[in-house]
Amino acid sequence: MNKYWNICRYVVVAASITSFILCAVSLLTQTAISVDRLLALLPGLRYSQIVTLKRVYLITITFCVVSTASSEYIGFEMLI
Repeated sequence: MNKYWNICRYVVVAASITSFILCAVSLLTQTAISVDRLLALLPGLRYSQIVTLKRVYLITITFCVVSTASSEYIGFEMLI
């Protein structure tokens, strides 16, 4: 029983990291959608100048990197 405990511990940590990543990306995406709608209302015709495809890709990649980095930190804290 004791030799299988390490495997169980790693599975729990992997599940926690995965759930944290998915939750963080989801919340950050909802925030981005809200900011996008706000930018569509406030500046009016300047929306297409502010929100470009390059900026959207940059924000999306930043969300994924930040979520993964912060979840790895939490995962390592759980292992210690």
